[in-house]
Amino acid sequence: MKKMNYSTIIVTYNRSEKLVQAVNSHLTQTIKPQKIIIVDNASTDGTNTLFESGGVFYKNDNILYHPLRSNIGGSGGFQVALEKAMLTETDWVLFGDDDAYFDADYVENLYDTYLSLNSSEKIGVLTGTIKKFSTHNVELGSRSKIRNVNYVLLTPLTEEEYKTDTNIDVFTFVGPMIKTKVIQKVGNIHSDYFIHYDDSEYSLRIKERLFKSINVADAVVFHDSEGAKQLPIRDWRLYYDIRNRSHMMILHGKANKFFKIIAVILLAMRTSKSVLIRKKPSNYRYNIMAIICGLRDALAQRMGKNEKFLP
Repeated sequence: MKKMNYSTIIVTYNRSEKLVQAVNSHLTQTIKPQKIIIVDNASTDGTNTLFESGGVFYKNDNILYHPLRSNIGGSGGFQVALEKAMLTETDWVLFGDDDAYFDADYVENLYDTYLSLNSSEKIGVLTGTIKKFSTHNVELGSRSKIRNVNYVLLTPLTEEEYKTDTNIDVFTFVGPMIKTKVIQKVGNIHSDYFIHYDDSEYSLRIKERLFKSINVADAVVFHDSEGAKQLPIRDWRLYYDIRNRSHMMILHGKANKFFKIIAVILLAMRTSKSVLIRKKPSNYRYNIMAIICGLRDALAQRMGKNEKFLP
């Protein structure tokens, strides 16, 4: 019997129905996780009842449920989950999501690919192919290569590249399996990002330490996120997008700092132009302010949750 010593981490917030399907996809893996660690970002939809008496996951010894008193964002939630996973004496950590459903042979496909690789290579991360749950089309943009190291500009994998196992530089936190030895060297997730780009920034640190990340074509996970990607008219997420992407560029770009600052200002200007085109006039001020504040705080290195920009 094949054996891979790993634990799975999931961060959830108000998606109890999807969470059931997501967790079940881990429980039914052909190579099962040592533990499934679920961090609940203070959900208000009754997520906790799934783990209480009468709940579908009540007294499941494979599951560790950790409810938080407040919502610390996906970034903070993943850091808490990662700390819990590192206490399980596991060799790998698989990052899941509360709206991601893994094929039963997902981990087995990762493991088979790992065994086939040259043992002298510094393989730190194995990821799989993300497909949209509704259409089964590849979710382009979730796995990328760096095309410009000076300003951390990325090029997503093409559909053709997803057909074979391929080296990647940057990945989202949907489906990566990371060695615990790599996590120990790379350190903590930027929990002060709150949401967005925490995964990209973590990927860059892994690459900078010369560990390889490989996307495995036959390992498939379905992402049920179409509804979540419908942008609200008053888009509070713009603040974190601009701030965290700018912070990441300044932190990891190889260009002179002056030119990186110019680049993040241009990024904010391009985003503002896009907002003016697609948003309703009554919300221009809010959305442009989110972008301006995000840029300002990135340059000042003011991170964390901003109470002015929340759902």
